[in-house]
Amino acid sequence: MTFDKDLDTVDPATLKAAISIRKTGETVFSALAEGDQAVSSGSTITVTLNTALDGTGADIKVNAAVIKSGTAVASTDLVQTVTQTEGCFIATAAFGSYLDPHVWALRQFRDNVLLKNSLGQWFVRTYYHYSPPIANVIATSPVLRLLVRLLLTPIIFMVEYPLAATIILLGLMAGLIMMRRRKRMAVSVTGI
Repeated sequence: MTFDKDLDTVDPATLKAAISIRKTGETVFSALAEGDQAVSSGSTITVTLNTALDGTGADIKVNAAVIKSGTAVASTDLVQTVTQTEGCFIATAAFGSYLDPHVWALRQFRDNVLLKNSLGQWFVRTYYHYSPPIANVIATSPVLRLLVRLLLTPIIFMVEYPLAATIILLGLMAGLIMMRRRKRMAVSVTGI
């Protein structure tokens, strides 16, 4: 959420208490959940939900008492509709926070690579459709969270260090080719 003027600095706990959410189809606003976060910087308030919206939207309400700049206080609460979620549901569930550096790297890959071509866009749409319920299961199981972190580690490494990953991959391919040649040579020598 962005405002016309810079906001007064509000500590995260006060800010979080002043924000509530109403998912599409619901009639009542609810307080943010325990794992949700709210941060203000300049004229922007960023709300990070720990649980997915399951592809639906939501209304985020900010209490007027925290929307102020200098001595001016807003007269009414601000309600903003969120129509698209940021995603990375499975990585967020596995690493415990949308703000985790590994999740950030995957978001950057999504924004800078996947969303720039039609196949990547299809993948992201499909992922957003199917991943929220999977992420909810992962988030509730420490064993699944660890397993998913282990499975995501090579992908994150490739995203964060593409040159190093390419060199390692080429080295592995060269090693496999050499092993195969040695095996063939050993078979042909014993078959003489």
